[in-house]
Amino acid sequence: MATMDRRTFLAWTARGSALGLGLRPALARAASGALRLDGLRHRQAAPGFEGETCASLALEFLGHAISPADIFTSSGVSAALGRGCSPAELDTALTAIGVDTGVVWRPLRPDEDPVTVARAGLHELVGELRRGRPVIVYLGAGAGDSPGAPGYALIAGVEGNSVLLHDPARQDGAWSRMPKSTLYERWPASGDDDARGLVTLRARPVGVERPEPEPGARALAYAQHVRELRARINRELAGRFLVVVEPPFIAITDGDADTVRRYVSGTIRWAVHHLRKDYFRSDPTELLDVWLFRDHESYVGNTRRLFDEEPETPYGYYDPAHAALIMNIATGGGTLVHELVHPYMAANFAACPSWFNEGLASLYEQSSEEGGRIVGLTNWRLEGLQWAIRRGRVPSFQTLCSTGKRPFYNRDPGTNYAQARYLCYYLQERQLLRRYYHAFVRAQLHDPTGYETLRAVLGVSDMDEFKAEWERFVLGLSFP
Repeated sequence: MATMDRRTFLAWTARGSALGLGLRPALARAASGALRLDGLRHRQAAPGFEGETCASLALEFLGHAISPADIFTSSGVSAALGRGCSPAELDTALTAIGVDTGVVWRPLRPDEDPVTVARAGLHELVGELRRGRPVIVYLGAGAGDSPGAPGYALIAGVEGNSVLLHDPARQDGAWSRMPKSTLYERWPASGDDDARGLVTLRARPVGVERPEPEPGARALAYAQHVRELRARINRELAGRFLVVVEPPFIAITDGDADTVRRYVSGTIRWAVHHLRKDYFRSDPTELLDVWLFRDHESYVGNTRRLFDEEPETPYGYYDPAHAALIMNIATGGGTLVHELVHPYMAANFAACPSWFNEGLASLYEQSSEEGGRIVGLTNWRLEGLQWAIRRGRVPSFQTLCSTGKRPFYNRDPGTNYAQARYLCYYLQERQLLRRYYHAFVRAQLHDPTGYETLRAVLGVSDMDEFKAEWERFVLGLSFP
């Protein structure tokens, strides 16, 4: 929706009040001096994201299905910060969605009594409740009876000498009672310049529209995950780690800014773009961590601390059990590109056999770009394959394709990875690799090994003859 300034919003408010548009009938109930917004739901928020939950619940009560993720997306806050919205950012989000939040910051003058100002603020707040609108307040300490970090609360009623509120920081935070005297003490919060004032966000819909994030955008989920990662780093690791959001991955490194530039902005972004362009329509559905450890010592030691396991390779690996790619980035970015293929394959071709999964991944562990597409280059696996070909130790392609997961990895005669890689390389050089992948995906139910699809794409009937041709092709390659 087009951006509206506050004056335009106020004009919309007047129009909505006159015509009765976008306003839910008052649901407040007043009896014996009590006022309560029956039907206002409570939901516990993820730690640090209470403001988004308050805003979502207030709008839901007023008839608008706006999620906390919608609120966060509209705020423009970077997910890499690993935190929720400040009051100013929450105001920005609600304004963008189509909500008049009123006067958000009421500063206290030096000569004003905070309790007197808060008492007057509560009087105005009760006016909103009588119109059937809950109000978000930002408190200088934990809402309800939970002290601690600053937080948000959703004011839902008043009764006697208490205010009724939903505290999203607590699972049992519905209809919490706070003495008015406590509200007067906590409500005047400190701003960035140490000035004190009341922070109040009213919920006056004036043409609410749900934001339209980019396809696959999950900003709130990333921000919550980053917050959890930072807590884990502080708890389990030593040293300084940078956290960078590079959808669909979150990269964490104890390297320097050059590491971020080369392997996050460079390798990961570049590889994901090209892999999606040629093969994969969907990103992995789960959030995946990419741990880029600066050297061997960091790689081994931190892998033990984080996952209680010993790396089986000096380069890096993908661990689906921990939703993580774990890299010794000092060995270069080739293994990183290799491992990036695996979660994409899992998301797009879950039944892919190991030989093709590893063959395609291995192809791009040494890669470049030609004509706007990713291309695999010859690499260190070539020498061993050529040695095996000359000694007649490379199995048939039917044998390779029919090798199950455990035999592929545990009973490897020493050629499985290389044979699969250089079959993919051959297909690439004949402009057949992308065609083969998509044909294999379509044929997976009746050709789970991919062997018959391979024959069809190659256009050959005698696979022994083809293998001889492929071996001559491989023997003619060189590296470096």
